Amino acid sequence: MEKLLTLLPTKIISINSNNNIINITNEKIEIKLFVSKYSSTKKSIYKIILNDIPISVKAKITYNCVFCNNYCENYSVKSLLRRINLGCLNCTLCKEFSSIKKENQSKRFKGMKRLKLPIKTKTNNLIIPKNYIYDSMVAFQKETAKFQEQYFLSNFTIEMFSKINDKIININGIAFDKNKYIYVPYYIVRNNVKYVPVIHDIEKDVIIKIKKIEYKCESCLISFTNNKLKIQRARKKIMCKDCRFTNDAFKIRNCKNINNENLLYRSKLEKKFIDMCNERKIVINNGPIIEYDFENKKRKYYVDFIIKKYLVEIKDNHIWHKKNIESGKWQEKEKAANIYAENNNQKYIMLFPNTLVNFFNLLT
Repeated sequence: MEKLLTLLPTKIISINSNNNIINITNEKIEIKLFVSKYSSTKKSIYKIILNDIPISVKAKITYNCVFCNNYCENYSVKSLLRRINLGCLNCTLCKEFSSIKKENQSKRFKGMKRLKLPIKTKTNNLIIPKNYIYDSMVAFQKETAKFQEQYFLSNFTIEMFSKINDKIININGIAFDKNKYIYVPYYIVRNNVKYVPVIHDIEKDVIIKIKKIEYKCESCLISFTNNKLKIQRARKKIMCKDCRFTNDAFKIRNCKNINNENLLYRSKLEKKFIDMCNERKIVINNGPIIEYDFENKKRKYYVDFIIKKYLVEIKDNHIWHKKNIESGKWQEKEKAANIYAENNNQKYIMLFPNTLVNFFNLLT
């Protein structure tokens, strides 16, 4: 096979890539094993290398067969490489007109009338999950250290999953109970991926595919859904898209009010206001989430705080707020907040750095 692979490059006449025909004269061309950086298995396959650059599988190649010297014009590189990787270098002419093939086909057709096909019987070769999980573990441990390391770059380990399982509400619509279900980080599948993480139901001894995972947001406690588990792999906190977007711009932090209840704040000005309330023994809580419409879309407005009958929004002179005013988005937020406050016998107010202290006069 190696001799034929050395001979084949000398038989290549031209390569047509993106309608650009390259006539092979003095170019450096070879066929060698190559690992694609996008491969999930990192398995070496044969590639045609022209001047140290792999040829695209979409290209067409014109060459003479290494066996019969048949002229093969505009043959698919993808088909040729598939044959090479299967250990077959015969061209179509060699394959179809081979005397051995003709003889084998003749024998088969002559004996077909006398051929008795075996009676198919149904068998109960059911896969037992517990045994299959063990087989998967043994197979995974035999993989190279590099393969295992790359696998866990995009998948949760058992230890990592244990840190987020209390944030999972359900998987595939099935209520998640961490005492009833076990996370299996590698489970053999018959495709190029080789392994996938699954959930094992201990009581029923069945495997549950991890899809449509419903989480509880660590920030606002609202539930949200991801289609794949690996989406949360690189994130430090389980947060919905609204909280995650806000957290990317203004990091959400936690502190306590005078009743030791959890409070969220996003800026130094908000933290200063919380401290002022705690010093004055005033109970402050997280504000409500108010729905509003903007540009024909349903949106959510997270009011900063609620103190007694007041909905309080803290605003610094930030460029984002100015842009929201220019676009009209802030006016819609304010309108929705005022309607909400009126319906709940409350009052919506907005505070700036120079008006924080004035607010406490309203409470006396």
